[in-house]
Amino acid sequence: MATKYWLGTATAVAQVDTVQITAYDVTTTYTLTVGGVDVETLGVTDADGTATALAAAWNTSAHAYFTGVTASAATDTVTLTANIAGVEFTASSSVTGGTGTIGAVTSSVTSAGPCDWATAENWSDGSVPGSGDTIIFSDNDVNVCFGLDNNSLAINDLQIAKTYTGKIGLNRNALVTSADGETVDTTKAEYREDYLRIDVDAIEIGKHVGTGTAIGSQRLKIDNTNTGASDTRVFGTANTGAEQFLPPVRLLYNSTTADIFIRSGSVGIANDEPAETAIIGDLYLNGVGSKVFCGDGCQIQTVVQTNGNSLIQSSTTITSIDIIDGVLTTEGSFTVTTLNIEDGTLYPNHDAAGVSITTLNINGGVVDATRTSELRTWTTVNLSVGGSIKVNSDIVTMTNFNDPSGEYTIQVS
Repeated sequence: MATKYWLGTATAVAQVDTVQITAYDVTTTYTLTVGGVDVETLGVTDADGTATALAAAWNTSAHAYFTGVTASAATDTVTLTANIAGVEFTASSSVTGGTGTIGAVTSSVTSAGPCDWATAENWSDGSVPGSGDTIIFSDNDVNVCFGLDNNSLAINDLQIAKTYTGKIGLNRNALVTSADGETVDTTKAEYREDYLRIDVDAIEIGKHVGTGTAIGSQRLKIDNTNTGASDTRVFGTANTGAEQFLPPVRLLYNSTTADIFIRSGSVGIANDEPAETAIIGDLYLNGVGSKVFCGDGCQIQTVVQTNGNSLIQSSTTITSIDIIDGVLTTEGSFTVTTLNIEDGTLYPNHDAAGVSITTLNINGGVVDATRTSELRTWTTVNLSVGGSIKVNSDIVTMTNFNDPSGEYTIQVS
């Protein structure tokens, strides 16, 4: 086990891949694929002629997945070379029809560069992280764009200080065309891995101990879905994300024992794209300036909010939500078994095929259920003195409404 610091100082190296035409047939279609897009040719003359034709098909394609790489042919082999050192690409080969065959695309020169996680020179001890290591990003602005798929790597700690202002991960809606990740083709989506995929026990984001104002990273995309129990603590984030309408920190998980503590900043869980899913355990929201956005593919066990502004969605039942203060909005279709509010404001916009809230305890604060016209059922509502509820009875059915004991005042408008 070792502690490794991200430096991002490696020399860029252009990737070179090769693929061999292993059997020629005039009725066979030979195909090279990048990101689900194909270039292809029928067999021409022999294996050598087919390799030449396939290289030509690659070079004449106007698609951005191919224009950043140059193809050449020598005898029966096609060579693919990245035009810009440090920009990785991923190609595969296939055939259809006839009896022709093609080999797998293999790398003869591995891509390397200052923004590549898998390049040893980028780490403080000259070696890429291994299992059990502690990884630290601080006092640095170099992006991590490539070599992001480390799903089999199990580390102890990932610490990303607020003094790290580089970006980790890619914008899924734009194709990176430069080694530093800052130049993109906005007409094509990114086909490479866009999250840092890693198995980590503890993640710490945005801590700053010292003088001055640290601004944080505008994009930290971390996929921790290969782990069991884990803790993530977010102390602060950048004010805005690199992508419009998305928070700077975006996280994925896959465990009911993956707990998240957010003290400050803007964090999204499974909200980078509509199809994303995440399974988390307990979500603790305790920062005045925190904003948390949970996508509708989230599965959450419990939520405790002591302050902040949160949007919670879930694809399964949430056992409990406790609101001590702040503003919390629920959206989507799911059930909350027990929802307690002590102070602050709750906008319970979520519905469900059956019961949206099994038990709602309003001990204080405001419950405003008028922001959506979706029909909802709350089985039991317990209203205490000091609490307030705003509801349209034609939309929300409260099966059992228990008013406060003792003397109180009801206002109806």
